[in-house]
Amino acid sequence: MSSPSPEVSRRNVVFATIGVGVLAACGTSSTTNPTQPAPGNSVPAVGPTAGGGASLAATSQVPVQGGVVVQDSQGNPIVVVQPAAGQYLAYSAVCPHAGCPVSQVQQNQILCPCHGSVFSSTDGSVLGGPAPSGLTPITVHVANGQVVEG
Repeated sequence: MSSPSPEVSRRNVVFATIGVGVLAACGTSSTTNPTQPAPGNSVPAVGPTAGGGASLAATSQVPVQGGVVVQDSQGNPIVVVQPAAGQYLAYSAVCPHAGCPVSQVQQNQILCPCHGSVFSSTDGSVLGGPAPSGLTPITVHVANGQVVEG
């Protein structure tokens, strides 16, 4: 005589799935925090400058038609770009679609790895993907070979 197999309800499957997700979110992991720039694509901020603004990156670290992801003086992710030789701009590196940090700049396009949004280096506008708006501009200037906040 065999015992009847327990019936698995949809409710139990949903609760089990939620429980696993909550446990995974609470656990520690060695993966990169999604609100922080990816380690291979980020450059540490240099620090305060004589002019008062915090240095975001050395101009030599920002390739023409490329860029780097750094953190501002408050720890927020910033993407610093050089769309043309000698022109330095910066934007919030947080994609307005889902809050993921952008990770790369190639050929004057800022790329978000999470859902494929693409932004223009020249004005931060959306070129493609699901992002509802462009990246927020950050005011910067160049002083003593550094791209500086403000």
